[in-house]
Amino acid sequence: MLEVVEARGRLRDFVVRLAYELFGGEGYWVEVGLGWSRRWARTLVLLEDREPVGFAQVYVWPCCGAMLGVHHYVGVVPSRWGRGYGKLLIASGEEVMDEMGAEVYSATLSASNARSRGMLEAMGYRVMWWNEAEKLLGRECVEELEYVTGGYTDDLVALKPGGCPPRRLEEALPACRPRV
Repeated sequence: MLEVVEARGRLRDFVVRLAYELFGGEGYWVEVGLGWSRRWARTLVLLEDREPVGFAQVYVWPCCGAMLGVHHYVGVVPSRWGRGYGKLLIASGEEVMDEMGAEVYSATLSASNARSRGMLEAMGYRVMWWNEAEKLLGRECVEELEYVTGGYTDDLVALKPGGCPPRRLEEALPACRPRV
């Protein structure tokens, strides 16, 4: 049985261990995120038969005239890859970010991470190089996106309008002005 719960107690320890295992020194930022206010951030844990097998850390922050939901880190125990657990965690993160007022969802990733890219695209995210995002949204907006997401070291940004009915990215981020 699968269940997604908030990270508390021993589950927080699991999140920290898995973050360092998967992301090396970047696991530090997951550990920091565990201390952020519930008003803006949540860390979710995926349980399989009551055993933790993955996590998602999300937060929301004002950006480009909208409330941006950020998939900060998502990780699944390697022996469980390929079972759709990443998609389940992304979808669960979207639900939580909706509750916190997100109007657009985002993630940043390395171009070498083909698995994550394919998953995000399959879930309706528009994955693009930062320079493509700049052409679509304008330099000022991309600078703000890089700052809010912490995506400076990643090659790609993935964006998906939230809410209902679905909108184009340009409509969902009202402060963005594409270069002409």
